[in-house]
Amino acid sequence: MRTDTDRKFAAIEGGGTKFIVGVGKSYKDCVTSIISTRSSHETMAEVKSFIAGTTTDSKLVGIGVGTFGPVTVNPADSNYGQVLSTPKPNWEGYNFVTDLGSEFNVPVAVQTDVSAAAMSEAVERPNCKNLVYVTVGTGIGCGVFADGRIVSGTLHPEIGHIFLNSHSTDSAFSGVCPFHGDCLEGLASGPAIQARWGASLSELPQDHPAHEIEAYYLGSLCANLVLHHAPEVIVLGGGVMNTPGLLAKIRTRCRSLLGGYIVALNTDAAMEKLISKPLLSKHSGIQGAFMLAEKARG
Repeated sequence: MRTDTDRKFAAIEGGGTKFIVGVGKSYKDCVTSIISTRSSHETMAEVKSFIAGTTTDSKLVGIGVGTFGPVTVNPADSNYGQVLSTPKPNWEGYNFVTDLGSEFNVPVAVQTDVSAAAMSEAVERPNCKNLVYVTVGTGIGCGVFADGRIVSGTLHPEIGHIFLNSHSTDSAFSGVCPFHGDCLEGLASGPAIQARWGASLSELPQDHPAHEIEAYYLGSLCANLVLHHAPEVIVLGGGVMNTPGLLAKIRTRCRSLLGGYIVALNTDAAMEKLISKPLLSKHSGIQGAFMLAEKARG
């Protein structure tokens, strides 16, 4: 008979370049594996092999998945857990719930990677009811946590694909998004930076114009999030956000764009409180996936 002391969860954080898989009780108490993102068949074969190899004692009780989108996240939908139209080769149509559920005979819960991260970051902040988590890396995604729950409608938020005014010195760049060209992701993701300048943002000198252009786009995003969702906190994560000095530039640009309209945000201290790095550092997504696994178990 399984008890709460010997149960295990499997948590999967599925990103554009890598999958992080953890088996245990939380990110603090688990064994992990990092698997490069290839086709769904190749990637998930390794994921399932790792989970099986760490749960041979049959103590697995639930699986949580925070994945790149778009993906069906409504549990009432017959396609719950299915990856939708995506530029990632050989992933469209793959279903996490049916594949993992049939493989391990345990309940599976699925959300986007950013929604999972938003959930875990909100829990880390006592009494926080409204938070937006943004990841800036291979793509740009946003998870919205409002009034104590993850927000989804007919689909999860796709804020990474909103349209912004181009920076005044960036109008010649057509963007890299295969669907929209110059949407936010097409202009400000890691691949967009690489396409313009042949290097990552952190590899470019601090006085390179790329830093101000990136801060303009992400500051614009934050200003729009303030005006649309009125969050208590905007958490900025992902590889691009590891660039030294970028966070401060984004806060400055966001405040400038708001133009004093939101009086409570019209100080440096208020902007520092509003726009934050993840409290869980690189563990936000995997901890959110563990929370989903607990939810799946019910």
